[in-house]
Amino acid sequence: MPRSRKPRRPARRHSRPLRLRPPSYRLARVGLLTDQEWADGVADRLAAAFGSQVRQHLAPWREDRGTPSPDMVTLLAEIRAHVPVGVLSNSTDALHKDLSHHGIVFDSEFPSADLGVDKPSPLAFRIAAQHMGHAPDTMAYFDDEPTFVTAARSIGLDAHLFTGSADFTRTLIRSGLPLAARA
Repeated sequence: MPRSRKPRRPARRHSRPLRLRPPSYRLARVGLLTDQEWADGVADRLAAAFGSQVRQHLAPWREDRGTPSPDMVTLLAEIRAHVPVGVLSNSTDALHKDLSHHGIVFDSEFPSADLGVDKPSPLAFRIAAQHMGHAPDTMAYFDDEPTFVTAARSIGLDAHLFTGSADFTRTLIRSGLPLAARA
């Protein structure tokens, strides 16, 4: 009995598929590529797919360093008056420059590119805690990604899901920090 064949889909005429999440970003996140090398690779792939004229439109993408939450920046300063605060981010080596650009100051900065490992690996959390000079079970950790919260808990961090500044502040007040409550 002959097998039935699935009908072939007609070829697309006017669009070319483009994979926007190539493995190179992961390489930049763990420090095997710099942020600039990664961005250059993205620009090269876009130019190859859509023509060299696309490069002139990439400047706004590279210039965009995000917009910090003023409430969180103020809260960070309040917390740092009582305890050291670090940031562990799945990011390229651009994190230091981005934080400086916005005037955001942490006691310790840990872009995954500097660590050579990214979240949710328990090793990322262990390395950050070790560099801060504290045992994981003496530290609090907040993240908006549930998988990362679970991973942080696996090494003993007092990990919480970040849902906003008001809930974040309430949790810190319950832990004993003398902070002003937020609405």
